Amino acid sequence: MKKITIDEWLAEFEKINTENDEDEVYKKAVKFVVDKQRAATILLVVGLSISERTATRLLARMELDGVIEYVGSGHSRKVLLCKK
Repeated sequence: MKKITIDEWLAEFEKINTENDEDEVYKKAVKFVVDKQRAATILLVVGLSISERTATRLLARMELDGVIEYVGSGHSRKVLLCKK
């Protein structure tokens, strides 16, 4: 399965979503996990200075959107997008 790039994903995201503050935080979080190639609650909390609750919600949304994949308890999630 070929990974899509963050740029391709953002282009699709822009087509189907209206801009609001929550979408801006979400896009920032997606860019962050793609850059780090790791997705975990603590990484988002520390890296983006957001609450644990917000980080958990963003990760759940990323799973639904196909950005990341859950790999098991206690592990970072697998990032399905690539940088370039």
